[in-house]
Amino acid sequence: VKGSKMPIRIYTVDLDTQTLKPKECKYAKFEVGQKKERRLEKKNDFQAEIHDRQLTSKTVYQKDKDLKLMRAGVSQGFLKQFEEGYQAYSKGKWKTAIECLEKGLVLRPRDGPTVSLLTFMESNNNTPPPDWEGYHALTEKQRLITV
Repeated sequence: VKGSKMPIRIYTVDLDTQTLKPKECKYAKFEVGQKKERRLEKKNDFQAEIHDRQLTSKTVYQKDKDLKLMRAGVSQGFLKQFEEGYQAYSKGKWKTAIECLEKGLVLRPRDGPTVSLLTFMESNNNTPPPDWEGYHALTEKQRLITV
């Protein structure tokens, strides 16, 4: 991140928010004080699960109904291609990375993170810099690629 002295990993998640339908607030039937109390209980339960290591980002994505719904359009084939492409990109094996990421684009043509990685590699003539450390520095504000 610009201004940071240490590299910071940035993660992306493919979510299609258009799949969600508006729903009634589950706390609507409670009085104001009760709503706050219920939300606090839920927050405390959530924090306890995190503290007890029962809750990880992986389990959240496996259990949360809304997240599962928003990820339903992301195929396992795409995820496999992206993962392999990203790993090759990080290791400086850009030819392999490009092949995998382009296969992924066939499965998910408008994937922003994929397009972003391919664009970055192309801006470097599809060759990692000699001092490649598995990431590129964000030296200026990055434009979010939406396609």
